[in-house]
Formats: sequence, structure tokens, C-alpha cells
Amino acid sequence: MNKEAMKQQILEVLSKKLGESFHLSIQKVLKTNEKLDGLTIRHGSENISPTIYLESFY
Repeated sequence: MNKEAMKQQILEVLSKKLGESFHLSIQKVLKTNEKLDGLTIRHGSENISPTIYLESFY
């Protein structure tokens, strides 16, 4: 499985488990001079959301 397929599968599985009230996205984040893939999970209109960096899972 390549990295893009893994990211897509993570989005699909988490979207099903969390439901419609959560919004998930994967974005490139500049962190300590390198670009990382960050999975952001938002609930409704809240301004605070966790970011999970996916590199260590691949």
C-alpha cells in the first residue's frame, strides 16, 4: 500500500466511525523545516482540533 492509499483509507474509516458531526482533513503542515501530513479532526464549529501526524504510521 502506498502512502496516498493509506491516507485515503484512514479518512474513510475514521469518517464512518466518527459520523457526520466530525469533519476530517489531511493537510501538509510545515513543522521544524519539513512538511508532514497532518490529520485534523474537527467537531462541529469548535475552534480547537487535534492534529495527528501520519508519517510514523506509514
